[in-house]
Amino acid sequence: MCRPGAFTVTPRTVVTVGTFDGVHRGHQRIIHRTLQLARLGSLRSVVVTFPVSPRYILNPGHLPQLLTDISERQALLSRMGVEQIHVLPFTPRLAAVSAETFFHRFLVRRYRTARIVVGYNFGFGQGRLGNVRLLRRLGKRDQITVHQVGPVRYHHETVSSQRIRELIRSGAVEEAAEPLGYPYSVAGTVVAGRGYGTRLGFPTANLRVHPHKLLPLGVFGVRVLLEDETPPRVMFLFRVRSERRFPDALALKRQIHQDITICTRRLPDVTARLYKTQAIY
Repeated sequence: MCRPGAFTVTPRTVVTVGTFDGVHRGHQRIIHRTLQLARLGSLRSVVVTFPVSPRYILNPGHLPQLLTDISERQALLSRMGVEQIHVLPFTPRLAAVSAETFFHRFLVRRYRTARIVVGYNFGFGQGRLGNVRLLRRLGKRDQITVHQVGPVRYHHETVSSQRIRELIRSGAVEEAAEPLGYPYSVAGTVVAGRGYGTRLGFPTANLRVHPHKLLPLGVFGVRVLLEDETPPRVMFLFRVRSERRFPDALALKRQIHQDITICTRRLPDVTARLYKTQAIY
């Protein structure tokens, strides 16, 4: 794993480049192909990623909503077996670099690429004018083999970060877990709240999360991971109900009791099903 802007590599590599927000099943197919080619060729596997999608840098008024912040992404990629992860800050200056310059500056010189793996919709360089056809032409001149991976489909739709964001925004976390390959989760630092839950008899933990992290709205059945020296992580397993106001504290307490009953009944089956099909964690 490398700091932003720091990268040292000696052996030839198999490289893939992308934001990989969510590291969903479509991304996982690309990563698995990268790892496979690295093993077969005795090469080093390298993922080049960006803290946020380049389109958010090019459109500053559009605030990003991330499925995974950069630390979560690095952890998922490492868990899959990627040997080196380089976080490349995407700046207006980098956005102005032509496809040919990007190819030679990064793929040829910095990463010493022998093979590059890209997705079905890959674009690179200024304005994403570089496509796979150009990549193959440039690669042929520098003995870099290009491997293109097709999309993954789920319920007749192409798996994409955007579609998964839509599911999570709507509260459909159970449905989002399948194209993701794991339950959606958030991690953060526990901070003091107003103590209202404790006064009701239901103590809660308030988390301060990454400011651009996408948060589902509603009441959910969750699993909380508590590990030494790492922030608590909340895994969203299923939606119980939407948020709503209550006329008084007694009505709220009655509803919370009902929510707990639903979670107690559903958690074992949902947990077993998710863990049977998940690709990461």
